[in-house]
Amino acid sequence: MVSTTEHTKTGLDLERIRQEASDLRSQLAEVNEEKEQWFAKKQEVSDKIVQLITAIKQEKQKRNSLTDVVKIDKEEREKLNAIIKQKIEEIRKFQEEHKGVLSAPKRKGDRKESPSFLQEQIDKLETRIETEAISFDTEKKLRKTIKDMKKRYDSVKGATGAFSDMRRLNHEIKEAKAAAEVVHRRVQEKAKASQDIHDRVLEMSKGIDPLREEEKTILKKCAELKRKAASITAALRDKQESQGELRKEADKKKAEVRKEKARHEEAILKDKEVAVEEKIKKKQKLTTEDLLVFQSQALNLEKAASKGKRNEEERASQQQSADAEKKEAMDEEEKAESSDGKSN
Repeated sequence: MVSTTEHTKTGLDLERIRQEASDLRSQLAEVNEEKEQWFAKKQEVSDKIVQLITAIKQEKQKRNSLTDVVKIDKEEREKLNAIIKQKIEEIRKFQEEHKGVLSAPKRKGDRKESPSFLQEQIDKLETRIETEAISFDTEKKLRKTIKDMKKRYDSVKGATGAFSDMRRLNHEIKEAKAAAEVVHRRVQEKAKASQDIHDRVLEMSKGIDPLREEEKTILKKCAELKRKAASITAALRDKQESQGELRKEADKKKAEVRKEKARHEEAILKDKEVAVEEKIKKKQKLTTEDLLVFQSQALNLEKAASKGKRNEEERASQQQSADAEKKEAMDEEEKAESSDGKSN
């Protein structure tokens, strides 16, 4: 026989465990929410790292492109310097070969020393010899003058050509030096730009390590919250199992109490039925209470019919409640596992 005290104690234990399970669900929800917040921070830091690495790669590509251009420009500058060196060597050799002509004094602006003037004078003298009647001595002097002038013509013409070649070589050197200077400035500008980018890359790279350390700290916190959530989930599962066992025990005791009460009422009613039947046999007057006994017999029949249906409904309700709590526990576990998967 189940006492009222035992039945009450079971009910109190069930309510206590139900409350503890509710508290654990609240704790688990708080832990999961905190874990989501930390995971969001971790994702934010990870995104910053990815963005920084991407930016560094882009800067390195720019730097490498500039470095390649600088390499090409340096090669061009070396070619121009080689040309300059070659032209200077050509001038040196030319000066050596035409030392006599180039070192001869030249009267600047003296038209009489020009090849065209000398040729003109030679032509005039030769025409005079051919067309005029002159003495032998005069012709001899004129021919000697023509001979001297031709020598001077050859010398002046050679010097003029040498100076022209010198001017050409000097002009070529000047052009090559100007081109080399342009390339040299371009090399310096692009080399500086490349170095600036390199320095910027080094500075940007310094920001990665602190972010990685921050990411490690956040991951440790996420792991800590993951373990805490797993512990709470395990405790909640235990509480739900205990809750299920206590509910079964409470239902069992409740059924026993009902049965005991029904047996007690049935015994009393049975005694009254016997007493009523005895009155009927003795043809004694039936009281209102006696009539109620007859009514209770009919009610008992109805109760017996509905009792089976009610018990079936109670079992179905209990099973539905147990299924709902089991589903709720599974939802909590899935939520915790989903959160753990994200944080990993």
